[in-house]
Amino acid sequence: MPPLEAFAARPAVLVHFVQGEDLTFQDDHALLAEQFPEDLRQQPFNEVLTERRRVTVPESVQPGEYEIMIGLYNHEYRNPIRLPARTELPTRRWRVLLPVVLRVEP
Repeated sequence: MPPLEAFAARPAVLVHFVQGEDLTFQDDHALLAEQFPEDLRQQPFNEVLTERRRVTVPESVQPGEYEIMIGLYNHEYRNPIRLPARTELPTRRWRVLLPVVLRVEP
């Protein structure tokens, strides 16, 4: 596992919408950029931080169900480093599989 110092002051969030092993579309973005402009590594307390986002599904996405996978990574390197998650939820390639699906209808 990479040390905390390997991560940027503002890690990026990966939000992947997948079918099987295929990444269909994504919404990667800076973590909590609007709520917390400071360095997120300097939080004085263990906090649960939440973020609400609206994701636009590209018109090219076919109808069907898409699993949602999330994770954190340092986007400041040429080869981004993903942060492993500590969770009881299933993980794949250092991404956490959320217990919900996105249903796209025609």
